Amino acid sequence: MLLSISSLVGKSVSSGFTDFSTAALKSSRSEDWRLEIKFVLPFWAESNAQLQLLNSDTGFRRSYPSRIVNNIYFDSIDHQAVQSNFSGIGERAKVRLRWYGDTTAPVNSVLEIKLKSRGAGTKLRHIISTQARLDDMTWDEIRKMISSGAEPSIKRHLETSDRPMLFNTYSRRYYESYDATVRATIDTEIRSRRQSDLTRPRLTYIAQPAGDLVVELKAQIRNEQQLREAARSLAWRAGKHSKYIRGLYRQN
Repeated sequence: MLLSISSLVGKSVSSGFTDFSTAALKSSRSEDWRLEIKFVLPFWAESNAQLQLLNSDTGFRRSYPSRIVNNIYFDSIDHQAVQSNFSGIGERAKVRLRWYGDTTAPVNSVLEIKLKSRGAGTKLRHIISTQARLDDMTWDEIRKMISSGAEPSIKRHLETSDRPMLFNTYSRRYYESYDATVRATIDTEIRSRRQSDLTRPRLTYIAQPAGDLVVELKAQIRNEQQLREAARSLAWRAGKHSKYIRGLYRQN
């Protein structure tokens, strides 16, 4: 299922991202990078998914209270993030604004640049402490707010991918293996609405939940073996899945 990614540790990490900012990737520490495996299950399997995690050989347990996750995804004018996903390009970036809770006026939202290379991923993060009601703002005002004070490398990503494309929201449950080497999440009630045709965000009255749920297993590179074993113990079929892509191509 997973290719060995030991080549990511060391010089090959920083040399493999010619299109990514060197400031963001100046460290090649393996703890900065993680692997993940995704499973897409029907919505009615939610209780079974929880039981399988809790009763698996890996021994998962609840690690954090459930919460609502919200994202606004940004992309380039030519939809580079979409094209990279479809073509399977090994090195790619995704830009999103994330916040938690059932609100459109978040406190401490985060501008995230999600970088991926050859099966491993990491994030650049810029915390936005300004509280504002997002659906009362224009997109220009939002871009100015979330980029203020950000590292130049993060600003460059937002400048390249400055088109608001999708808002999505879902409920997330958090789990961790008893040895703390593998984390798991279950995402349900996944809803989305395209934003590319709007002058201001529309974060309410969005589509009905998608008819599936997503389970993700995540681990640092050094714990790849534990991640493999956890995936095998669940006996689900792993596959590629992007909430951003799924949301864009759903009818709203």
